[in-house]
Amino acid sequence: MISYAVDGGSVGPHYDQYDVFLLQAEGQREWRTGQRCGPDAPLQEGTVLSILAEFDEDERWVLNPGDMLYLPPGLAHHGIARGECMTYSIGFRAPSAAQLVERSADALLSQANEHTVILTTATVTLALTPVRPVAGLIPLRCSAYAMYLSLSLMMMPFWRVFWGS
Repeated sequence: MISYAVDGGSVGPHYDQYDVFLLQAEGQREWRTGQRCGPDAPLQEGTVLSILAEFDEDERWVLNPGDMLYLPPGLAHHGIARGECMTYSIGFRAPSAAQLVERSADALLSQANEHTVILTTATVTLALTPVRPVAGLIPLRCSAYAMYLSLSLMMMPFWRVFWGS
C-alpha cells in the first residue's frame, strides 16, 4: 500500500496482524511504536477503522526517503506525517499451520502412485511412497513416523499460536 499524507496526517495508533516493512518514499514521517496487541486490544468506538483506544509509546523514529522500519505482527504503531510525505507499506502474511500442512499434503499426493501408503489420524493425512532400500537410508516407517509426529505437533494449540492463525 502507498500512503500519502499532508503535514500532521495520520491514521491513528493501530496494529497489524502480519509483518510490515515501512519504506519512506518522499518527505518525512515520524513513527511511534508501543505495546504488543492481540485480538482483545480495546479499540476506539465510533469509527470504521481499528484504532487503538490505548497507546503506550515505547520508541520513536523519523524516517527520511530511503529509510525502512520493520514492524512485527501485533506491535502497536502510530505514524504522523512531517510535512507532505509518501510511505510504502509492504506487508507479508505468513501461512497458517493448516495451510502449511495442506500444501505439504498436496505436494506429497501429487507424487503418489498405486504403491503409496496412506497414514491417517484425526487431523493429518500423509501420503508416502516407499523407496528401494539404500545403505544409510532411514527406513520409510521411521521417516513416516517422524513426519507424523512433526505434523501432529504443528496441530497442537501451542503451535497454532506459534505459526499464526
